Amino acid sequence: KASKELQKEREEIETLSGAFDSKEWVWRTLGFLSDFRVAITLGILSLAFAAAFYFQSWIPWNAESSLMQLLYRFHKEILLVATLPIQMPLFILASALIPKAANREKKVEPWPFFSHFITYLGPALVGLVSFLLVSLVGNLLASGLAAVKVPLLLRDAVAETVQFACLPILYLSMLESKSYTKPFSMSIFQSISAKSDAWGAMYMQTGIIWAIYFVFWQLGILRGATASAIAGLVFPWFLGFVANQYGVLAGRISDVTELGYEGVFTDNE
Repeated sequence: KASKELQKEREEIETLSGAFDSKEWVWRTLGFLSDFRVAITLGILSLAFAAAFYFQSWIPWNAESSLMQLLYRFHKEILLVATLPIQMPLFILASALIPKAANREKKVEPWPFFSHFITYLGPALVGLVSFLLVSLVGNLLASGLAAVKVPLLLRDAVAETVQFACLPILYLSMLESKSYTKPFSMSIFQSISAKSDAWGAMYMQTGIIWAIYFVFWQLGILRGATASAIAGLVFPWFLGFVANQYGVLAGRISDVTELGYEGVFTDNE
């Protein structure tokens, strides 16, 4: 009897130790860099965003006037619109990373720029609109907290939390329906309970990187132009990482939604 129990314990330990696949974890975490063209493009965009963030830091967002305080509350959205010429290539690249991760492909095919630009323009615009909508909602909620004297840093954290929590639901819903007028999909909502492990893994991974980027962003506000440029340098990599996580999630929930991706994911992934 003792030997049977010992054998059973050994099998349980082997099952637990074998459940974690380090190679698979690295792919799910940094898989967007498996295509060297993605890394090069993100590097180029990083320089462009660093310059844009550097120059925006000269604007006196923290001035005492009511107008500047109002503009500060929506300065992320203002910056998003003002830098549209470099935001669009970034969102196009991010939209291409999602099917790459969802279908478990090593390279982005077709490459989203040049002749295939139009192919990815629709999903990129969905991503941009989703990003802008959840950012506006988060900032409106955070603005309401100003009436009860909540510190600015905490209000910014609330706005970021709303964006972090709502963006994947909104974006995947729009991606599934292929419509700006259908921002909520019942099958996407149902997948949260049906595939809670997949959603939990995505939120854990993106939550860590979102918190790190939030620190960079706050340092850029507090420490001036150089720190702001560093935040701009990090931004494209942050968005690429998040897009990769959304792609992995989309692949894992495709069997219970109508997203239509074909990547094969096991329960242990």
